[in-house]
Amino acid sequence: MMNLPAITNRQFGVEIEFVGANPRDVADAITNAGVDTFYEGYHHRVNSYWKIVTDSSLSQGGHTAGEIVSPILKGESGARQLEKVLDALEGVEGIRVDRSCGIHVHLDVADLTVAQIQNVYSRYSDYESQIDMIMPMSRRGSNSRWCASTKPQKSSIARSAVKTKSNLARAVGRYYKVNLQSLTTYGTMEFRQHSGTLNFTKIINWVSFLMAFVDTGSSLAQARRTRPSSSRAFNLIRNAAANIGLDMEWSRGLRMWEIKGEVNGQGYYAQYTNDQLNWCYDGARETNLNMARLADLFYCTNLIISRSRVLSTTPVTESIVENTVSDAGWLTGVDENVKRYFAERELELN
Repeated sequence: MMNLPAITNRQFGVEIEFVGANPRDVADAITNAGVDTFYEGYHHRVNSYWKIVTDSSLSQGGHTAGEIVSPILKGESGARQLEKVLDALEGVEGIRVDRSCGIHVHLDVADLTVAQIQNVYSRYSDYESQIDMIMPMSRRGSNSRWCASTKPQKSSIARSAVKTKSNLARAVGRYYKVNLQSLTTYGTMEFRQHSGTLNFTKIINWVSFLMAFVDTGSSLAQARRTRPSSSRAFNLIRNAAANIGLDMEWSRGLRMWEIKGEVNGQGYYAQYTNDQLNWCYDGARETNLNMARLADLFYCTNLIISRSRVLSTTPVTESIVENTVSDAGWLTGVDENVKRYFAERELELN
């Protein structure tokens, strides 16, 4: 086992595309290594086990290509499980990667505000040229249709009209180096730029970098929010709704608040008065949100959002604080071993 770079407790998931091997053989090899894995048709469900799915974007379709999709992983144990899976692939006849393959990493960002996510995206766009230098030519700029440059999309993501995570998810398409459509599907940011590989060292260094990049981006002054803002009514409830994929807007015609969106593929729509929303607070508005009352307010018997999911949501607030973190470049906050690895990688590729 290799020494691991810094891996935080932020939950993550990895998708590994391959060609040259029967997906069923790949699933059997991983299962035989002690990690339950199943071959399934293409779908977007999150499972508690590893799965192999088909992928039409790969150069070899049908029975000789696929995508290995992890369950939710966390910390060192998650990294070691990823290592075990990749070790198991060494015994699969014919398995390899080509230019059509990529590595997609999902990072859980349920704890981040809209402003923090915007800042992470903007920093990735700002530093994209430097990040390109540790990638092969096929993953630079917009050379790949499956992970186009984020630069043309930066203004769409950063504009002030984007106020909720649902808005962010709809602002741009999926096939960019950073995909935000996964915000409403999984509560994650998906990073799609890394080239296809079956090498654990390459993947885990990339995961470590992304974790540090997200943490740094969310900690910078323009993204850090700690003091409650009174500039918008029911700010805490807005953010709690956004964290589970819902938009909240005032309807002048109805003179009521509309909360709507899609959760787990099912639509949600409700109308609330000011008095109903005020009931969710203990004391002064914007300071003491009662999550149990909020869960009762959002809960709907024909599904929609489970009460436990609302209760698990941590509401966030918007405010302004002084700059406590300086941006020293794209490698700010990154593990020193990862920095050295990337320096070697850049020399190798350039």
